[in-house]
Amino acid sequence: MGERDRIDYIGACLYPDAPKFMPKRVRHSDADEVFEKAAELFALMSSAVRLQIISRLCGRELSVSQLQDGIDVSQPNLSQHLSMLYRAGVLGRRKEGAMVFYRIGDLRTAAICRAICTEYAIAADKP
Repeated sequence: MGERDRIDYIGACLYPDAPKFMPKRVRHSDADEVFEKAAELFALMSSAVRLQIISRLCGRELSVSQLQDGIDVSQPNLSQHLSMLYRAGVLGRRKEGAMVFYRIGDLRTAAICRAICTEYAIAADKP
């Protein structure tokens, strides 16, 4: 496969609706960066607990204790996951006295997680 064909192939796989949203061609170096960013996101989301946190926070803000009620992990473990998501920019937080409230900070990441989890839920529901 020549370099030109490779650029077209990568662009078509990454951006199937490319004519509507961006130039048809994606330079190989740009595609590499896209793959690296996607790999970082998938590594961050490789924990079911972190996916549950994002799901619970979609459209609302919750305290650590409220999150603890719906996720079956210890409070120190939950705090580690929250800290990781916060440092990555996926979550935002605010403090009110001794309480810490978390919310979605990166809507794009939340949408990706929701889309993937929804697809698996639909597939699991099929006979």
